Amino acid sequence: MTLRGEKIRGAFSTASALCLGAIALSACGGGSQQVDLTSARGCLADAGYERVVAADVGASLPGSVAPNLAMVRADLTVEATVNGNVARAERRLADLRGVLEGLGVSEPEKRVSRVGNAVIVFTPQPSDEERVQALGCFRQT
Repeated sequence: MTLRGEKIRGAFSTASALCLGAIALSACGGGSQQVDLTSARGCLADAGYERVVAADVGASLPGSVAPNLAMVRADLTVEATVNGNVARAERRLADLRGVLEGLGVSEPEKRVSRVGNAVIVFTPQPSDEERVQALGCFRQT
């Protein structure tokens, strides 16, 4: 009976740890803050951006995947890749910033940002005003 009781307590401890881990992850930004690309696309269009074929700009950064949204205004391209959750977006953000640092970009955080579960890439580096305006389109969703 003791062996069975230990197994039950062990299973309960594992389940409790998993639940607590999920709660902590959610509280730390690992939740499901989903970006609405339709709203972001409309906001960017209102700001003068035009849609471009994502395949045409998908390789703007080494290691990046084809974006779910790609828009351009003048010479500035804004790309967004939606990830399954915030934690994945954070990992992709870190990877892309690492690539940029490896290429000698001095301020990679101005080229790659995260809003919720989306990673936003700017090509080339935008002005602070352009960056704030574009990121605002993803935050309003």
